[in-house]
Amino acid sequence: MLLEFQSEESERSFEKDIQKKTRLSEENWRYNYHISQNIELDLKKKRVIRIYFHKLFDCNTMGQIYKANITVGGLFVPESRKIADLMLKDVSAEEWKKAVEVDNILQKLSVESTKRIANFIRARLELMTPELWEIIRDGNYTSATHATFSAAIKHSRILGDYLDLVIREQFRHLEDHLTSRLWDDFISGCKQRDPDMKFSERTINNLRRVIHSILFEVGYVKSTRTLELQKVSIEPDVMNYLKDKNEQYVLRCIQVC
Repeated sequence: MLLEFQSEESERSFEKDIQKKTRLSEENWRYNYHISQNIELDLKKKRVIRIYFHKLFDCNTMGQIYKANITVGGLFVPESRKIADLMLKDVSAEEWKKAVEVDNILQKLSVESTKRIANFIRARLELMTPELWEIIRDGNYTSATHATFSAAIKHSRILGDYLDLVIREQFRHLEDHLTSRLWDDFISGCKQRDPDMKFSERTINNLRRVIHSILFEVGYVKSTRTLELQKVSIEPDVMNYLKDKNEQYVLRCIQVC
């Protein structure tokens, strides 16, 4: 039988109980949300757990604004459809492990690669609600791409700010390309806004490659070689979701042209 919250007080009490009973290492906070296999948790309780661990991770980074988590890869739209399906089905830890590691639903070459990408996608999608997961799983490919993109923006501040601070200005000034100088200036600005951003040159290059790859997937650039800009119209179902959930930051970043 699923337990349900009877009041906000009981919800807060449940969260405090999770804080006391759960001991997870820093590197697993973002991914390990299967708390106990001896109790069934309804979706609302699981969401409390997810939010709690994201807060833990953010507190532990001591206010760090920019992270390099996006370097795992691009949007992974086909893979995100499969992960969204598992999440909507609310599979158990054992079912998740079987689907990802044994059945290899993501069709990757190694178990470690599959686990890393699956956990990365789950961490990204868990910042949104099941309504967006449904768009990713069941929508047409463009809607699924835009929905995944919106989750990626919320998951990666450096992606969102690049859209908001750089690409928006290029469109506003009727410029039609992105340049290496724009990227370098953006990174310098990021370091000023976030003194804890101490990325190596290799990481910064990987960030540039992945972010421009994502922009190509969504359609903001015609090619990752020329970086010629073009306008994108976000699908109505994704826009309606973001407005309904009051995702102001994502809305601002996703509407740069």
